[in-house]
Amino acid sequence: MSPARLMSSLHGILLLVGLWVLSTAIRILRRRAKTTQLKGPASKSLIFGVSRFVREHDDPGLKYEEWAEQYGAVFRMPMAFGATKILLCDPKAIQHFYSRETYGYNRNAMARIFLDDMVFIDIRTRRNEHAESEC
Repeated sequence: MSPARLMSSLHGILLLVGLWVLSTAIRILRRRAKTTQLKGPASKSLIFGVSRFVREHDDPGLKYEEWAEQYGAVFRMPMAFGATKILLCDPKAIQHFYSRETYGYNRNAMARIFLDDMVFIDIRTRRNEHAESEC
């Protein structure tokens, strides 16, 4: 391969990488401009965020409660590989979210029947265990 052709290929690769970096930066900046910036804990790791810290904590629920008191009922958590999770700790905020979010909230008829059967079986099992423990 001639040196001119090698430089041309290298320039093409650098151009593609540069365009990808630019488009990613623009997407991140636009996302931040459109949404409310939430407070939250600082990332403990560039790779793992706070997910490893939460996983290694003795009582993760207690840590979430501490953060809810510190940052408010709705806060963000930096997760692994730059992802961000939003935590809702207020029942009214959760209700408002699910009143607007229909993707995971609504179930089709078959899923509802399956879920009802599972819940009914669980209730029946618990009643039987409770009746046996009283004897």
